Amino acid sequence: MPQQEYDLIILGAGIVGLTAALALEQHGYRVAVMDQQNEPELLPITAPLDSRIYALTPGNIALLEQLQVWQNMDQARLCAVQKMQVWANAHLSPLSFDAFEAGLNDLGAIVESQQLVQALLARAKQRNLAIFFATQPHALEIDTEFAHLMTSAGEFAAKLVLGADGGQSWLRQQADIPVQRQDYAHKGVVANFACENPHQNIARQWFLEGDILAWLPLPNQQISMVWSTQDADQLLQLSPAELAQKVAQAGAHCLGELQCITPAKAFPLANQAAQQMVQSRLALIGDAAHLVHPMAGQGVNLGLRDVAELAQLFASKPRDIGDFLLLRQFERSRQLDIKSMQLLTGGLYRLFQPQPTWIQRIREWGMRLPNQLPWLKQLLIKQATR
Repeated sequence: MPQQEYDLIILGAGIVGLTAALALEQHGYRVAVMDQQNEPELLPITAPLDSRIYALTPGNIALLEQLQVWQNMDQARLCAVQKMQVWANAHLSPLSFDAFEAGLNDLGAIVESQQLVQALLARAKQRNLAIFFATQPHALEIDTEFAHLMTSAGEFAAKLVLGADGGQSWLRQQADIPVQRQDYAHKGVVANFACENPHQNIARQWFLEGDILAWLPLPNQQISMVWSTQDADQLLQLSPAELAQKVAQAGAHCLGELQCITPAKAFPLANQAAQQMVQSRLALIGDAAHLVHPMAGQGVNLGLRDVAELAQLFASKPRDIGDFLLLRQFERSRQLDIKSMQLLTGGLYRLFQPQPTWIQRIREWGMRLPNQLPWLKQLLIKQATR
């Protein structure tokens, strides 16, 4: 079988990989996408809620709109976030962020993972993108002109291979790029609930003496829960009714009684960064390059900002998109955003572990401060909604 040649090959047909394919194809590049998994089945309109959801920022929603993906999603399954409330102590007033006060329509929107993947796939097929599912990569060879990829679907060559293949990235391992990793003692427990009282499009988060609990609004008076805790196994052993009662109690019953509507699942949490994002003819984006704690809901947003930056760099049609010096520009442009988010999430995780009383008082003061300084709150909202 003759070698197939493209400008770019993207490993990983998830949210970040498919978005990258659409963004780069839009600039006239010949793109192929490969994934080791089978093609996901088409979801029926009545598909149950996905337990894996994302809080997308307005900046990334604008990217998906520009790619004609967002407007083709089922709008009835999306939920805008208009306010966010964060408690450092259940007995104190929350730190509050309001889209209206910041001059925004929304702080972002909640979307189901599978629904977004389906919309991206549909758009990719409209654009006749080459997508190879159930394709196992076997070897990678890089020379001065091309990256050569040997796979179960044959041999391919491209000016650039882009790794969007997750935290255990095959491409990163092939390139011998080490990672700095911190495994948290916590796991993330996720489940969805129906609420007795309307959530009013408010995202809520509590720091609960070591645990971090988030409730994200969903359509039809429902919420998605993410609970970062050392007690994940105990939560998974509860019956749906017991779990609903415990989650409602942890959130001070602010939405009344809850009813569990999807089975609880748990996943490990880590902070991880590849020591390099690029080599000659190779670049890493999304979870392949960086993992952060989900407390700020910024993991997929970081990956989509990787895509936006790469697409902007390549829009000028550089002579060789696999050139190392060009790719270093991309890496340098992303370092501040990635490092600051990793420091923020890692620092907050450590800060809200059990601490002496004097540290508790300082962090409670720090959580109240933005409510008293409108300019600081505006800065925080600006950073969180990119």
